[in-house]
Amino acid sequence: MGKGQQYRFIPFNVSNGLSQNSVHCIYQDRDGLLWIGTQDGLNSFDGRNFKTYRNNPADTNTLSDHFTLTINEDPQGYLWIGTGHGLNRLNKHTGKVNRIYFDPEEKERLTANYNWLAKNTSGEIYIPHYKTPSLINKMGILFPLPDTLKGKGNIVFDEDDNIWTLDPLHGFLYFSKQSSYNKEEKTHLPVTLNAGIVYKLISAENGLLWLYSDEPKSRIFFFDTKSKKWLDKNLQLPTVINHIHISKNGIGWVSTLTGIYLVKDFSIQQHITYKASDANSIPPGSILCSYEDRQGNSWIGSANAGIAYYNPLFNNYQLITTGVDNNAITSSAEVNGVVWLGSADGLYKVKNNTPVQTLFKGKRVSAITKDKFNNLWVGVQNDGLYVLNSNGSIIKTYQRSDSSLAVNRILYLFTDSKNRVFVCTEVGFYVFTDIATWKSFYQRNTKPVRTGWYVLHGFEDDKHNIWLSKHLGVDVLDENLNLKKEIFSDKASAPISRALITGVAQDKNGDMWIGTLRSGIYLYKNETLRQYTTANGLTSNLIYGIQCDDKGRIWATTTNGINVYVPEENRFYSLTSSDGLPADEYVLGSFFKNAKGQLTTGSSKGLITIDANEIELKARKAEAIVNSVLVNAKAIEANGEIFVLKPGFKTIAFVFSVNQSVQPKNILYHYRLLGMDDKWQSLSPDNLQITYTSLPYKKLIMQVRAAYSLIDIETAPVNEFQFEVRPPFWKTTWFRILAGVLLFGLFFFIIQQYNKAKYRKQIQALQTQKELQQERNRISRDLHDNIGAYTSALIAGINQLKNPAVNREENITELNEYASNIMGYLRETIWVLSNEHLTLTAFTDRFKNYATRIVKNYPQLSIRFDVDIEKEKELVPQHSLNLFRILQEALQNACKHAAATEVGVNISNKEKMKCTVTDNGKGITEAAREDSYGLKNMQLRAEEIGFTFTIESFTGKGTTVTLTEK
Repeated sequence: MGKGQQYRFIPFNVSNGLSQNSVHCIYQDRDGLLWIGTQDGLNSFDGRNFKTYRNNPADTNTLSDHFTLTINEDPQGYLWIGTGHGLNRLNKHTGKVNRIYFDPEEKERLTANYNWLAKNTSGEIYIPHYKTPSLINKMGILFPLPDTLKGKGNIVFDEDDNIWTLDPLHGFLYFSKQSSYNKEEKTHLPVTLNAGIVYKLISAENGLLWLYSDEPKSRIFFFDTKSKKWLDKNLQLPTVINHIHISKNGIGWVSTLTGIYLVKDFSIQQHITYKASDANSIPPGSILCSYEDRQGNSWIGSANAGIAYYNPLFNNYQLITTGVDNNAITSSAEVNGVVWLGSADGLYKVKNNTPVQTLFKGKRVSAITKDKFNNLWVGVQNDGLYVLNSNGSIIKTYQRSDSSLAVNRILYLFTDSKNRVFVCTEVGFYVFTDIATWKSFYQRNTKPVRTGWYVLHGFEDDKHNIWLSKHLGVDVLDENLNLKKEIFSDKASAPISRALITGVAQDKNGDMWIGTLRSGIYLYKNETLRQYTTANGLTSNLIYGIQCDDKGRIWATTTNGINVYVPEENRFYSLTSSDGLPADEYVLGSFFKNAKGQLTTGSSKGLITIDANEIELKARKAEAIVNSVLVNAKAIEANGEIFVLKPGFKTIAFVFSVNQSVQPKNILYHYRLLGMDDKWQSLSPDNLQITYTSLPYKKLIMQVRAAYSLIDIETAPVNEFQFEVRPPFWKTTWFRILAGVLLFGLFFFIIQQYNKAKYRKQIQALQTQKELQQERNRISRDLHDNIGAYTSALIAGINQLKNPAVNREENITELNEYASNIMGYLRETIWVLSNEHLTLTAFTDRFKNYATRIVKNYPQLSIRFDVDIEKEKELVPQHSLNLFRILQEALQNACKHAAATEVGVNISNKEKMKCTVTDNGKGITEAAREDSYGLKNMQLRAEEIGFTFTIESFTGKGTTVTLTEK
């Protein structure tokens, strides 16, 4: 780590959901969830959303106080929260809190601060208390420590779990674990403990202890626990120290009133301060704490600006901004060590990493290149081509009005090995071959060109061939600019499937890589093409630029970060803002490689320089977990190996997360419920909750996995939650046995009642025959009313075709509609009758599908479904068919006759079943209602199945049809 290194932080504050901006402690639990303690509550952060825990005086299962001072986790996974008024144990799965009081008087005190919890190498947590110092062991049980530790607040454990602490009266104290912390040893201090000054200890992994004060000019002392001696080294800072955290690489992050000091090897390496002009600066004001998570990210807690995190991978990227909002960088070039930037707001010259605007303010600079004389060639949109000397003075202008340049819109500029400047435009390209006399060569033929005229990019390969990327393909020219090859992309059957070509790059093997704007990337090797898309690991098929680094890896900028292809592994890796990239969106045609091997790309935030050769790409694993389980919308605590889901539950929901503090937006999730379905299902990262209502009575296993790409998802670790759904007692085996015994006991009684039963069966047979005849009549009437009517119309229409005066095309269209309606009615009738017992949910889904299909024929109409089925219900065929026909008729009336734009369908089953169809159409007049055969038929169908049918309609205000179970 060098001095002056660029540190970029990503901020989170109340605008992102944090409960309050004053952050006093940060902690990451074993599941990867980040916890932030503020003056107004405890927050959990899963990388996307914040959840807040506060004190509720009316609920003893909430925190004892808002002001959160310290956080730690015991071996059982419970969080211990120290606040300004008491200690709390939080079950993070249920959200319930147990308040811990070592002294009953603490409940009544104004304050009872718990601002320090220390953990040893075994995971045990030390809880300081003036009366009852305690240790939480591996079983999560509190046991008291010796009285010698009473009143010892700021203690630390060394590598051997010995305790070190400060005492205002006795100095530096040591308690050996071998003596069960009963034996006290005293060591002299390198400083006199002054009243009014707070001194704190922290422990480092190398056996060192750091002692620091909060004086106006704070000091840091170092103690070696192995030799038990103070080192002859100390530091003094020009400000007050609030907190020190030591990272895994031994760097001390010192939080102060004026930012962060980085301390390594007993010296200050860097002072990181707030910069108002930098959106990714450290938070302003006093820094209260810092923390390093398991992924190596550093988190900063500020006094009034929330939190911010720094990823070490950020060091591989440098961002240069112009200071103008939304000023996208379109191009760049380096002349005599000076970087020039083309942007949407003009041309900039970079000095000391700060761009200074020079020319073309308010105009879009679309392209830049330099020639062998170090002249700068600049394309200005709608303003032509300019040539500048190395100082930035204009020495030549080419515009449509005064030169052979046919257009003023320059798309791309590049210079080949012969010092020819290629000017790519929307009507072909120019080649300036003689810079001294400014002669130009314009390559355009009068005959049509299948690859098109738009030239978006140019590239020279190692054989001096020129590859021109165009909107309908790629042209390959030899060094004399004669056409050698055309690779078409003008249609789906072309070698490159229907896509704009955005760039070409060459790898170390001499093979060519072609980026497209729609179809991903193509590898051109041995005269053949191989396509790479999202199915092969790309995060997007829209490629904005493509380059090859010095290691032979192919880099592609996309609409969703950068994808890197590693030939040795035959796979893509994705890089996004979560990996340190300053931006995820890039500018078309703005991807370059400089003389140092660095990659530079224009983005919406500025110019990004990538130290590509320093970046090691490794497959990242994201372990998904079942974060919580909710039964009937309430979180449960599953302590056993298999959770028992008792009869009577309505819903069970699973909430997933990953073991990371910052969650990439492109992470992929899969889940499955073994015992119901062995096939993995995809899950959107925007909704990580799955809910089930009806489950089989058996043992089930919910499994979840996550990865950053489809390539890794198959080998991703699987986390699971096992549970058993218990049936109601009447569906259990023992109940069936008992029922069998009772039935056997009734056997003799049944024999005695045989004749009576036989008579009842005869009566039932007659009744069944009667009901069967009624069902036949009902089906006949249904077929006659619907299919019969359409069949008659179909026959009449066919007869009309014999009449030469009839419009055959219009008549055939009507006949097709009649036939479709016949098939639809027949299909729905067969479906209903083929299901002896149909659930209300299945019926609802079927009608949804039907209605969605019908509404597609009415573009002006939108439909809304509201389903509220609290209790499942089985429908017999007669009920389901009549209900379907009534709803069908109501929907058809709204579509065909009501001139409606909105239709609402509501199906509910609470105390009684109820169906409603509402439209905002013109309504039904009283006369039309009296004469409507369809409405009367709907009324009759409802009465047959025991439903109340009502219709409310007002002219111009819509119609509501309601079916209510009696």
